[in-house]
Amino acid sequence: MKIKNIAPYIAVLITSLGIWSFFQFAYEYSFYYKEQNQLFLMSADYLATYFDRKAWAANMAGDFLTQLYYYTYAGAAILTAIITVTGLMFTCLLRKISVKRPLAFIGGIAMMILAAALNFDVEYRLGQFLSITGLLLTLIILTTPKWIRLREHARSTTAGAIVAIICLPLGIWMFWQPNLGKLQKPDMAVEKYLEIESLYYFGRHDEMLAKVQEMPNPTKEAAFYYYLVMAQRRQLPEVINKVKPVNLGTLYEIGPKSTPVEIKMVGELYFALGDMTLAEREALLACVFSPDNRNVRMVKRLAEANLVAGDYPAAMKYLRILDNTLAYSRWAKANRPTRNGRLRSMSLNNKREYAIKNDTLRTNANCRDVLTTLLTANPHNRVALDYLLCTDYIVGARDMFMDDMRRYYIPVYGQPTEPMYRELFKN
Repeated sequence: MKIKNIAPYIAVLITSLGIWSFFQFAYEYSFYYKEQNQLFLMSADYLATYFDRKAWAANMAGDFLTQLYYYTYAGAAILTAIITVTGLMFTCLLRKISVKRPLAFIGGIAMMILAAALNFDVEYRLGQFLSITGLLLTLIILTTPKWIRLREHARSTTAGAIVAIICLPLGIWMFWQPNLGKLQKPDMAVEKYLEIESLYYFGRHDEMLAKVQEMPNPTKEAAFYYYLVMAQRRQLPEVINKVKPVNLGTLYEIGPKSTPVEIKMVGELYFALGDMTLAEREALLACVFSPDNRNVRMVKRLAEANLVAGDYPAAMKYLRILDNTLAYSRWAKANRPTRNGRLRSMSLNNKREYAIKNDTLRTNANCRDVLTTLLTANPHNRVALDYLLCTDYIVGARDMFMDDMRRYYIPVYGQPTEPMYRELFKN
């Protein structure tokens, strides 16, 4: 085989490897965001809902493949494979309209690069890109007369017209959607945030802390997750000024102007503190901001919150939803409560110790009220106590700090031993 015959394929292979390497090693956390920010159920009733959408085939296939992003290395591999196939299909289409072979391959490689640029948008869904792939497939079929050619030229022309009349509307119905995406550069700031958030979510806390400490200028979101981990390790007062800006998340007021990022962050805070009612509320709000109001990570959180709160009928509703997913079905089965009402997960059992047992009525979700309510219900909730005292410290409320020390700290722990608490309390 001549070098000039295989050179275009080598160029395609090199382009594919470049795209895979970038997405796998520099943009991998965008895949977890896309996977968690949707919900795909393996049930006939759920699949039937796609037929009411534009580009139903592209969106169904895209959502099915997106759920596989949950698995390590799957996201970059799936996306690169689809981009490569799309590029080769575009090359094939150019050849069918008599474009010379070298130029056709250059066009295919250009298509691959443009496709990668579309997928730099973390909100860009795989179904949107598959609609382009599907339309290319439709055009290839329409420009391939050999498989329908009959002996007589007239009958061949008639058959070609019939195929065009059938395939073009069918392809539009299955794959066309108005919003095909927009080209953009990689957003490394968003990727860095998604990395910190994902490391926290997957429990890789030591790695997350190291990443934040390596940042020359940590963002407020990175600082939030740093302090959230340290609070759960009971080290919050020791490191309260270690990462700037200091962001505990206790000063956020969730309302109509809150961003999805803030809603998700505060939801993590409430869950760590043990307030399952507000953790459930933030999970529902996060679902509202998700495409089609579906978010598998938040469905999992709704199940967790109700398991900790002891509302098993509500928890089972969400667990049964997760039963119909590929990535979370095993988790759903493993976290069903035992017959005696005990939770199988040790971490969820530990959270139950600090959850509010009694009904409470709140006029707002002011975090100070949340923290004091948690401490009234369980004075040993050390995470809530440290957040309360450290919030007093960062806002400069000295009188409030002294009052909270006397009311919540000293009756349980005696005189403070933490250097920061001891110094402030003496002064």
